[in-house]
Amino acid sequence: MVYLRSRPTLLIVDMQNGFCHPSGTFGKMGLPVDRHMAIVPTIKNLRAIAHLHDIPVIYLRMGYKEDYSDSGITTEAWPAGWPALKELKGFIQGTWDTDIVDELKPDASKGEIVIEKTRNTGFWNTELQAKLTQLNSDQLIVTGVGTDVCVESTVRDAFTNDIYALVVSDGTGTFSEEEHQASLKSMRYFGEIATADEIVTTIKSR
Repeated sequence: MVYLRSRPTLLIVDMQNGFCHPSGTFGKMGLPVDRHMAIVPTIKNLRAIAHLHDIPVIYLRMGYKEDYSDSGITTEAWPAGWPALKELKGFIQGTWDTDIVDELKPDASKGEIVIEKTRNTGFWNTELQAKLTQLNSDQLIVTGVGTDVCVESTVRDAFTNDIYALVVSDGTGTFSEEEHQASLKSMRYFGEIATADEIVTTIKSR
């Protein structure tokens, strides 16, 4: 049985064109973004269930200034990829690359919140903690990409900030199944892992 706390929030991590769409930056770099797009239907269904049960929805979105002056040491941490990313002018704030994919476009009329970030974690120098406090939320249902990078970084920081995390195993994704499974195994130390169906069943039974 999934342990769903009283005031969960659905968190959708980095489901944006640059990471997911074949014409986005990662797609142009030849990375297997099809694995990212494959989880869209699962997230879309979870979002619909969240709305039906008054569960808030928050999106995280990665984006940088045009000169990447706010990217910190990220450029050094990924020397193999950053030159190509910069050449493509990827993930610049306010561009199509940072827009959430059309299938999951945020709907402000339903109270959906979009939070900008410049690091892998959703908690560093962002409004996420403040928004969760404002919502009186005590748990994150975590979806999105990449499982082993931005998702895991955010889950670890949620744990550090005393926020329960429930990671959707089939609602998160990364470039290979091996990396995905290794990350899920690691995150068991910082939160609970469950399938979307298990979570939906628990939500409906409350």
